[in-house]
Amino acid sequence: MSRIFTLLRASLVTMAVALAMPPAALAQTAPVSELEAAFLINFARFTTWPPEESRAPLTLCVAGDDRVADALEAAVRGQAIDGRALVARALRSSDHVHDCQVLFVGRGAPQAGEQALQRAQARAILTVSDREGFAQTGGIIEFVIDGGRMRFIINAGAAARAGLRISSRLLGLAKVVYGTPHF
Repeated sequence: MSRIFTLLRASLVTMAVALAMPPAALAQTAPVSELEAAFLINFARFTTWPPEESRAPLTLCVAGDDRVADALEAAVRGQAIDGRALVARALRSSDHVHDCQVLFVGRGAPQAGEQALQRAQARAILTVSDREGFAQTGGIIEFVIDGGRMRFIINAGAAARAGLRISSRLLGLAKVVYGTPHF
């Protein structure tokens, strides 16, 4: 139990440090795609899926951004969350969205991304994007640049509608939280 607490605390500290770094420091430490991949893993760490969705492995999917998909694939190797192996998958078609627990939709493929998001609706899928206005229009987490730092906005109402519980710790790190969280 103490190992889990230590890992959670380390993840929060890492995320908090990454959020506080100016873009120049980010550029020196990691490309944005690698930073987004790390955030996706941490978002998964601090999200709880409904019991019927807690099958192994935990699949993190990417549509519309090959750089994030490649960075995520490298980042998940050998990692697990709550005993569930992490798997990264680049989506070339929205047909496989039902296999995902996390879905990142990049700006790179607007039509394919929209199809993937439509298929993700009404499913226990944590949707994340770097598209402006994503969280305001029903997405769950949106990456934003604020004061030169990468931050994120959470739509807690959308998460609750998807049957997901987002940790209060993650909610506390968000720049903005829309809607009512489900605890």
